[in-house]
Amino acid sequence: LDQMEAEDVLLHIQSLPEPLGTVFNLYIIEGYSHKEIAQKLGFGASTSRAYLTEARKKLRLSLASVQNQERRVNHG
Repeated sequence: LDQMEAEDVLLHIQSLPEPLGTVFNLYIIEGYSHKEIAQKLGFGASTSRAYLTEARKKLRLSLASVQNQERRVNHG
C-alpha cells in the first residue's frame, strides 16, 4: 500500500459498489457520522456501519489483489 499512488487507491475506492462507496466516502473522507449518513441516505445508522464494514472489507481485498499481482510480476 505504501508503494501505491494515491490515485490508484482512489480508483479502488471509486470502484466500490453503491451504497458502499458513498458511505465510505462520507464517513472516511468527508467525516460525517453514521447518524448523519443515515439521515442523508435514508437508512439507519446501524446500516451505515454495516455498509462501511463491507466497504472496508472489499477495499482491503481489492488492494491485496493488486499487491499479489505485483509480487507475481516482480518475482516472476
